Formats: sequence, structure tokens, C-alpha cells
Amino acid sequence: EGFACGGFLIYNAGGKEVGTILALIDISAPADLMKKTASIASIAFLILSLITFFMIALLMRYSISKPIENIFQTVKTIAEGALTTRSTIKSKDEMGQLASAVNSMATSLEEAKKELDRRVLELFTLYSVSKVLNTTFETEELLLRLVSDISKNLDIHRVMIMMLDEKGLELYPGSFTGFQKEELKEVRRAVGEGLFGNVAVTGTGRLVRDVDTEPNLSKEDIFSTDIRSIIAVPFGRREKIIGLLCAFKDRPGMFEMHDLELFEAVAEQVAVALENARLYQETKIQAITDGLTGLFNHRFLRTRLATELERAARYGHNLSFIIFDIDNFKHYNDTHGHPQGDKLLKTLSELLLKSIRVSDIACRYGGEEFAVILPETTKDAAILLANRIRKAVADHPFPFRESQPLGIVSISVGVSAFPIDAGESDAIIIKADNALYKAKSEGRNRTASA
Repeated sequence: EGFACGGFLIYNAGGKEVGTILALIDISAPADLMKKTASIASIAFLILSLITFFMIALLMRYSISKPIENIFQTVKTIAEGALTTRSTIKSKDEMGQLASAVNSMATSLEEAKKELDRRVLELFTLYSVSKVLNTTFETEELLLRLVSDISKNLDIHRVMIMMLDEKGLELYPGSFTGFQKEELKEVRRAVGEGLFGNVAVTGTGRLVRDVDTEPNLSKEDIFSTDIRSIIAVPFGRREKIIGLLCAFKDRPGMFEMHDLELFEAVAEQVAVALENARLYQETKIQAITDGLTGLFNHRFLRTRLATELERAARYGHNLSFIIFDIDNFKHYNDTHGHPQGDKLLKTLSELLLKSIRVSDIACRYGGEEFAVILPETTKDAAILLANRIRKAVADHPFPFRESQPLGIVSISVGVSAFPIDAGESDAIIIKADNALYKAKSEGRNRTASA
């Protein structure tokens, strides 16, 4: 009805209509007015076009540029190591999809970093434990260093290594950290009973996330009132369990399956360490003991006698030395054979060990000769002991003893003492040896002193 209408519909980047611009022109006016109106309309159209361009630019700023800037900053922050950063864009358009992809990437990187951290911690712990293997071969000291090292590296306050006793029937705390001695004073766990006993039987590690919700967990298996999470893994050698590696934390849910796997790997290293210590101890014992009798050997006797003499001189104590041999031992060997002679030597060694104190040092001096170092013992007391040993041998029913020249298996004994007979180890031995030959010359089966 005399007017013309034109306009624009305005949309954002997501396709949503956000505005409308309309222009009305009166076309029923006179021609000159039409010209003026056309000019005004042209100017208005230009202004409206500029406004429209500005609004479109503004909308692009908030619909495209702003999200791109947000995603860029998110990616930049993630690249700097803040893997927990996430984009806040939630729209369903292309920008929202891109933001979601960036967030998924960050989540994957975060999980990968956690797994890498766990692996690095595992390798570092295993490396640290392997270093402990080279520090000592003494079992007690080794156990102490292992629990201390594991506790420090894994940031676990309470760590314990439980060992099986010699009979393989009970577990006991071999070494620990984070506990008071009083807490573990009476701790003994029978194999097959309770959490730890079952781990020893099955050879399978156990993870207890929460002691309050764990079925069949006895109170005796919770060594302290503030323990809430437990890990126990077995270790052994040649498919035989010899102990458990255990860890404890004061909050539930502090251990997960990857912690159990890490402790299983560490337990293997503990087993290696203890096996090396055992082999070292066996080698060490073999080096200083006689293979037939189990007594200390001649080399050890020399070293130990010098040490004991030095200690006796320093503190002004007495020390005595006994040496004896089996009378007519060659006759026994020649008559009944060397295997019977070996049995005689072993039996005599057992009699000797039963006759002396724990602090006394019995040695096989060589052949059929034996010696005993007697710390803090006077010469008179040593003579009494020598006669007691001699009587124990004479009274023992050795096989074929009737065939011996004296009708029994007997020994002749020599005794010397520090400081009254000599002050050095060689002189002590020579004095006792001379006394031994004196006893033999006087008829055997007797004791003589320097």
C-alpha cells in the first residue's frame, strides 16, 4: 500500500537466528520526494550495512574467536605440563567437538603420565633394592636396610619382612620399620592361619583395601589400631616360601592392584638378596670350619686365639688353651678302616661340644688332634674341664673300642694358660703341645699341664 520493505536476518556461527534488520520506504510520495527518500534510504542502508557488519564481527568474536582462544590456551597449558587442565566449552557445534577432543587428549595424557610415574617408581625401587644387595651379606643387617629403603622410596611408614622359622611352621617379624618393638613382641603366625599364614601357604599376594570390610580378617592380623590398608606378598627360593614382604597404611583405599604388582616385583629382589646372604654365610662358614666334624678349623683357631689373647691382655683376664689327640688312632683306622675312623672323629666332636661352654671355641687342629680356646678361664679350671672331656671320651661306648690297646677309646690332653705360661699365641700352643706329649709319654689317657 505505497511502501516497500527490505531487510536482513542475522545468524550466529551455530546457525541460530539472533536478529532482524528491516527498512520501510514510502513509494507513493511525489517524484522529488522519492529521490530524497531514495538518497536517505541509501544512506540508511549503508549505515545499516555497517551496523550489520559490526554485529556479525562481534558475533564471530564470541562464536568463533573466543572459543578458538579458549582451546588454544587449554592446549598451551597442557603442553606446559598441567595435564589436569580442561576446556570449558560445552556447545554441540564444531568448536564444542574440538574442545571435547582436546579434553579427551588431556585425559589420555594424564593417565599415561600416571602409568609412566608408576613404572619409573618401580624401576627406581628395584634399582635401589639391588644396590642394597651389594652393601652387606649379613642377613640381619640386610633385612634392616631393605625395610628402611623400601619405606623411604615408596613413602610407606610401616614396612615389615616376616620370616619362616627353621621348621617352616611359624612366621615371625624378621625386620620392620614404623612399629614399636612392644607391638610385635608376641607376634607369631602359624602357616595356614589368618591373612599372613594363608599367603605363605598359597604363595599368592593379598591386597586389603579396608580392614573393616575385608571378610575373614582376624583382629590378630592387624598389628596396630591405626592400620587400615595392608599388602602382603610372599618371597622364596626354589619354589619354597621363606618369608613375606608386608606394608601397612593408616587410611583405607591407599593400596591398589598396581601397588600389589610393585611389591611382588620388590619381593623377588628381597628373595635374591636373602639367597645371596645365605650363600655367603655358607661359604664363610665353610672357610672356617672343618668339613668332617663341623668344628672350627686350624686357620680359624690361629686367628681367634690371637684375638682372644689380645683381649685378655687388654682387660687383664685369664685365658686357657687345651689340646688333645686320640690315643692309638692309627691302630683304630688300620684295624677297622677309615670310614669307621671318620665316625669316631665325628662322635668325639659331639662329645666335646656337649662338654664345653657356649663361649668356648672348639677346633679340629688337624688329623686326630683337637683344641679348645677357653676365654676368661684359669688354668686350674681348664684342667678340670680337660679331665671331664677325657672321662666323657673314655666312658663312651665307641664301636670296636675293646680292640684298642687300652681296651677303650681314650685321649691325652695338654693344658697351658695366659698369662702364667706364655703371652703369645704361638707360645701358648707350643706349651700345651709339649704338655700333651708329656701325657702320652706317661702312659696316655691322662692330662698334663705346662
